[in-house]
Amino acid sequence: EEHDYLLKIILIGDSGVGKTSLMRRYTDGIYSEGTASTIGVDFKIKTITVNSKRVKLQIWDTAGQERFKSIVSNYYRGANGLIVVFDLLNKESFDHLDIWIKDLQKKNATVGSEIIILGNKVDEKEHVQVTKEDVLPFLKKYSIPHSNYYEVSAKENLEVETAFVNMTSSLVEKFDKFGNGKTSKVAFKITRERQSEKSIIDSIAKYARSLSYSTTPRIAGGWVRDKIMGLDSNDMDVSVDNVSGFEFASGLVESLSTETPNIHKILANPEKSKHLETAVVKIYGMDVDFVHLRDETYSTTRIPVVSRGTAKSDAMRRDITINSLFYNILTRKIEDFSERGISDIKLGIIDTPLDPKVTLFDDPLRILRIFRFQAKFGFTIHKRIIEAIDDDRIRKALKTKVSNERIWKELSKMLGYKRGNLGLIEIAR
Repeated sequence: EEHDYLLKIILIGDSGVGKTSLMRRYTDGIYSEGTASTIGVDFKIKTITVNSKRVKLQIWDTAGQERFKSIVSNYYRGANGLIVVFDLLNKESFDHLDIWIKDLQKKNATVGSEIIILGNKVDEKEHVQVTKEDVLPFLKKYSIPHSNYYEVSAKENLEVETAFVNMTSSLVEKFDKFGNGKTSKVAFKITRERQSEKSIIDSIAKYARSLSYSTTPRIAGGWVRDKIMGLDSNDMDVSVDNVSGFEFASGLVESLSTETPNIHKILANPEKSKHLETAVVKIYGMDVDFVHLRDETYSTTRIPVVSRGTAKSDAMRRDITINSLFYNILTRKIEDFSERGISDIKLGIIDTPLDPKVTLFDDPLRILRIFRFQAKFGFTIHKRIIEAIDDDRIRKALKTKVSNERIWKELSKMLGYKRGNLGLIEIAR
């Protein structure tokens, strides 16, 4: 079904508050007494038109029992809308909202997301234990607008559609605002930096400043993305300029007095990556790759001719914007040369730094990488990428430029994720 945006909405709250009934009421227009408790998670799809945009909602219903909490929290990642539900007839379910909100914050799920609170079963007014006056201090505590609180009834279909539509409208306005390539200046800090990583960064900065020539070491790609999202990383890629990666790494190793790590020089495709000389070093227990900033030129294959480039050319050559970020080791600041990497993380969008028809034709394997990252993070693939994938020229390139073995390798990685099946569903669609 054609749509402009795909939004992931997740319902959370105690068991028995009516999450399943609310989802079924909104998606299917039905209500059943005595609905069984959800085991793990379930989801339904509903497509609506909001602000002249076709929006496909992927609505996730979750179990409220404590024993399923570790499973449920895995589905927070990439959620655009968070609906926290309590039972107006059950004061304890309202008191537990603090636990649910803090769990969302702990998982960094609230960054860039829209949160609404639903008090269900308002139709039974004579048995209500929680009033609006009880809810207002809670909203203030977590800076949730009063307009984001709704008293609803799945049974009588009161305000259910209003709550979902208003949330969707707010998200679409946000997507439209950030979808034109212009981003607001948002300050993000690197989080979850382990002591070993801090030691590596400090050592690289100290060595770079000691050199007689100028070079700016930057951590590139996945490490920066993961740190912004509050995730751990097992390796680190460092880009340098005015010096080869091997030369910089060799000097760094000599400067380290606390340990003498092994250094490996990579010479794959020497005719297509002249003068770059990538080096791999294990420092403080972590694998660190060093390479010069690069530019790429493609011809008839997906293997590019690589040359020395700038930080911007290196960023723009990458597969998706969230992988194009740099962390400047000297200034200790994140650099977003695509001007969309940070906002795409915030909004949960997968997009390409360049026109996707260029990015995907140059290396069609990026199509599968896009679906893999969607499965990994639960993000929304931008409409222009879907349109590019439908281009016959790009589909032909995928068949002719990418081997079956390489395709299977990407699919295997995707299937290793907890949401890998969602990637397969999207590929099939």
